Amino acid sequence: MAKKGGVQQLQTEINTDDEFEKFLERDGLLVMDVYTEWCGPCVGMIGSLKKIKLELGGDNLQLAICKSDEIGALKRFRNKSEPTWLFASIVNLMFGTNVPKLINLITEELDIELKCRAGELERSYYELWELTPEEQEREDVRQEREEEVARIEKEAAAKKRLDYITHVTDEIMTNIPDMGITLFMPHVHKDVFKKLHDHAEKHDLHMKEKRLVHLNPKMLEVLHFECENRLADDVFEQIYYKDIQAYVWKLTEGETRSPEE
Repeated sequence: MAKKGGVQQLQTEINTDDEFEKFLERDGLLVMDVYTEWCGPCVGMIGSLKKIKLELGGDNLQLAICKSDEIGALKRFRNKSEPTWLFASIVNLMFGTNVPKLINLITEELDIELKCRAGELERSYYELWELTPEEQEREDVRQEREEEVARIEKEAAAKKRLDYITHVTDEIMTNIPDMGITLFMPHVHKDVFKKLHDHAEKHDLHMKEKRLVHLNPKMLEVLHFECENRLADDVFEQIYYKDIQAYVWKLTEGETRSPEE
């Protein structure tokens, strides 16, 4: 595409880092059409660029088409279909195909370039790795959009998880209200087991099963579900993957109690 219609004569074709560095050494205002190979350069602008080159810019205006795919300094412009006009090194940047805007921008920058050569002005430059104000604004909008999407997805996942735990908990309390569990942490002395067992019998509870279990961080969500006296996370960190005695209690046959009891 870049070789049709005299584009190559009007705009220098740049495909590599070396070609890019050599082009930056040229005098005058450097205006580059930065593109990705799969979409090609913006040929719709050729007529307008040729006109301003011949009528105003002359040797003071250097034009190029830069394929960003293999040029390290232009990495951030890869895989984008929007026309990008880079005024190096970097004095300005424009996105899109607004012909009047681009021509006005080139005209203004040419005037500044000539005044700089005459010692009337000093330019301020952006480094090639530095985002221009417009790019930074776009990046901020993109990040805000991604953060909002992530927040919505996180809240939806949390609600789905909460609904699931609530449903399972309700089913357990409805179908097996006569059973419960006690976890004895590693520091609990064995004498406590017997004392608790004796106390449980006075309340018509008997031990149905006991086994050693191990806690891990993923279990805290369920363990702390609707828990008013939640233990601090640093406490749990001391007992992760250690032996914990679990007792399953059951009411004596014929006894019934509300889940709250």
